[in-house]
Amino acid sequence: GGSAAATMNGANEVAVAAFLAGRCGYLDIVGAIEYALTKSQFVVTPTLTEYAAIDAESRRLAKEFLKL
Repeated sequence: GGSAAATMNGANEVAVAAFLAGRCGYLDIVGAIEYALTKSQFVVTPTLTEYAAIDAESRRLAKEFLKL
C-alpha cells in the first residue's frame, strides 16, 4: 500500500531498461528495486503530486544503485 507500489514501478522500469540494454545483470533488477524501497520515504496516502515525486526519486535511486 501507500507509495511502495509507485516506488517499485519506477525502479523496475529503470532496471529493466538497463538490463535490456546490457547495462546490468538480471538479478540487479531486484537489487535496484530493493535499494529504492529501502532508501525512499514511505507515504501512507500520497497525493498525485507526491506520486510524481516518488516516481522521480525511485528512478534516481535505481540509477544510483546501478551506477548509471
